[in-house]
Amino acid sequence: MKKLITTLAAAGALASTVATSQAQIVVNGGPLTPVATPTSTGSGATVASQSPTFSTGIQDGSLSSTVLSGDLLAPVGYTGYTFVYQVSETGSTTVNTISLDGYAGLGSVFVSIVPGTGAGVPDYAQLAGDTLTIDLFPNTPTGGSSDLIYVFTSADSYGVNGATADDGVSANTTDLAPVPEPSTVMAGALMILPLGFGAFRALRKERIA
Repeated sequence: MKKLITTLAAAGALASTVATSQAQIVVNGGPLTPVATPTSTGSGATVASQSPTFSTGIQDGSLSSTVLSGDLLAPVGYTGYTFVYQVSETGSTTVNTISLDGYAGLGSVFVSIVPGTGAGVPDYAQLAGDTLTIDLFPNTPTGGSSDLIYVFTSADSYGVNGATADDGVSANTTDLAPVPEPSTVMAGALMILPLGFGAFRALRKERIA
C-alpha cells in the first residue's frame, strides 16, 4: 500500500510538472492558455525599458516594459529576448485585460508570472497574429499593480508597439515587444522620405551646376 501511494504521488508530481510547463507555452492562433507559476524567471541583462502612462479620465495608469537578453534561465526554445511587463492602475476602475502588439511572426511564446509581486494576477493568455492578450483575475485594482509577467521568446529584435489596458474602458499606450508593428515601420519610412528628396534635389542641383 505504501509503495502504491508513493508511485501515485510520483505520477501526480510528474503530471503536474508536465501540465504546468505545457500550460505556459502560448501558441499563435491557439486557445486561451492558463498562465502558471514560472519554472524560471528572467535573469538577463536589461537592454531597454519604458513605463508610458495611459489615461481616459477613468482608465488611468501605466504599463512598464523591460527587455532582457542573455537570460540563462530561459526555457529551451525561447532563448531570444525576454519581455517583462507590469500594468498599474491609478484611475477609478480596474484592469482586467492587457493587449500587447508586436508579436507577429512568432509561432509561440512562453508566458509565466511571479506571484505576489502585484495585486492583479494574470491567469490566461492568448497569442493571435500580432497581439498577445493577457487576462487578469483578480483584476488589477485602483492603486495597485499586476504581478510581473515574463514573456520568453525566440526573437532577436524588439521595438515600440501599440498596447491597450482594458476593463470596459480601453486605454491606449505602448509596449516594448519583439517586432515593430507595420504602422511603426511605415511611420519611420515616411519620416526619412523628406531626407531622401532633399538629398536627391541637392545632387541634381550639383549636376546641373
